[in-house]
Amino acid sequence: MHSIFEIGEIHQINERLWQVELLSTMNNDKRMTELTDYIRQHTTKSEGVPWFSLAELFVQMGHHNEAESILQQFTDFCSTYAPDSMSYAKCLHALGAAKHPQGDFSKAFSLLEQALQIYTIPDISRALMYHDLGKTHLAVGNYSTALLNYKKSLEILETITDSDLRPLMLCYGYIGEAYVKLGKARDAQFYVKKAIAIGQKVFPSIHPHLAT
Repeated sequence: MHSIFEIGEIHQINERLWQVELLSTMNNDKRMTELTDYIRQHTTKSEGVPWFSLAELFVQMGHHNEAESILQQFTDFCSTYAPDSMSYAKCLHALGAAKHPQGDFSKAFSLLEQALQIYTIPDISRALMYHDLGKTHLAVGNYSTALLNYKKSLEILETITDSDLRPLMLCYGYIGEAYVKLGKARDAQFYVKKAIAIGQKVFPSIHPHLAT
């Protein structure tokens, strides 16, 4: 059994030395229980495929090379045995999304666009493909194109009845960010408020998304 601590008060003793108070959390700590339940829930539902779940966990930990290695193996398998399948499209999507934090934007564009060509069902998977394509355009400064892809994602998400509102919240937030980049503060504020309203409902009170 591992111990989990919260950071309490921090005091500077001298220029290079700080004293940090660590507070032990208990098993009945409501906030910590909410957070761990949230993490467990959202790292075990990646398309119902264990490989995706493991890759997502590596991404959350910042180990992008390990995530890419896992996804590449699964993508190669699907490319050989089911090149026109929805599973292959999802592999391309996951691999393209993994390229983004590595800064390999040209490869991310290629993989995400391939995924969208294969996967034509207007469901959550296609919405997330548009979302990640929008993120990549935003990262390289193509703000209008990013907004266009976010809006395509939003069109799909707003037709889906799902208890998981995180994708919709993130989409609103990124649309707001795109409008900020385009200098349209009023439009940005409208969508950011929508994102915050959903975030307060779906995230634990100490989740970092609520701070950003």
